[in-house]
Amino acid sequence: MNNDPLPPGFAWNQADLSGDAPSEMHSGLLMLMAFEERGTPHLIGTAFIAEFSGDTAVAITAAHNLTGAARAQVPIGRHHPSALEEFLPGFQRVSIDPRRLQVTYQCGERVSSGRINWAVWNVAADLAVFSLTLINLDGLQFEKMFPLSAELPKIGSMIGVLGYAHMSVSNVTLEGGWLGSLTVGRRLALRVGTVTAHHPEGHLLCRGPCIETTVPAFGGMSGGPAFIYARDTTVRPFGLISSDQRDDDDPAKNDRSIPGSAILALLPIRIENQGGGKQEVFFTIDKLLSAGIAELDEHT
Repeated sequence: MNNDPLPPGFAWNQADLSGDAPSEMHSGLLMLMAFEERGTPHLIGTAFIAEFSGDTAVAITAAHNLTGAARAQVPIGRHHPSALEEFLPGFQRVSIDPRRLQVTYQCGERVSSGRINWAVWNVAADLAVFSLTLINLDGLQFEKMFPLSAELPKIGSMIGVLGYAHMSVSNVTLEGGWLGSLTVGRRLALRVGTVTAHHPEGHLLCRGPCIETTVPAFGGMSGGPAFIYARDTTVRPFGLISSDQRDDDDPAKNDRSIPGSAILALLPIRIENQGGGKQEVFFTIDKLLSAGIAELDEHT
């Protein structure tokens, strides 16, 4: 993108951040990958880091990434990405066994897998929070997080989204029935557009509070952070990429003169100033499903 993020005639714009020099944005993002029982991998979507300490972090993603992971772990047939949860076959409990679900973290040229310690999510609001710990032998630690924002962008204001588009997996080798190695393809994309509508009571594709935008989003970008766009400012997510009403193979999703239709789920947070420049963030999700926390399983 040039000095004008949205030149005349552009409904949205994009900067590809997957060049020769890895973007520092990678170190605040995660990629989710699920595995079938015999080790076949499926790339699921994007997540972003909201807090970290050493090699452990708390991250946020779209709830449908976790339900999608469950279906990838136990395939039960394909469905349209915009299909509502209630019209899909019965939900299979997601396994957070690191042999069945992992996250990938990149910091500079270094890459590590991570195991999920616990996860909680609300399907209707399409929001999920999980804890993870890096699985590495060289002392790699988390270095970046995205501070959250409770500010709601106004209709017509400019927003940005980050996520991994065009995910692909190849050269898969299995060892003893489990994944040995693989090659992952992905593009980290920053897309900028404007807000077209507020849906405080929900939308057909996201039944919790959300907004509609001119940005088109690809499937792998789901769960990536959404933020009020201002050049040279900190990315402060107010929401995440939930869904898009167009198929990924629709040519319009690459035409910057045609408005997209991505739905962004809003984060249910409250921020209180504690003095001395410190803030405390309260994140509330009700009607929970969970994994890794027995006392919260299927809590309502």
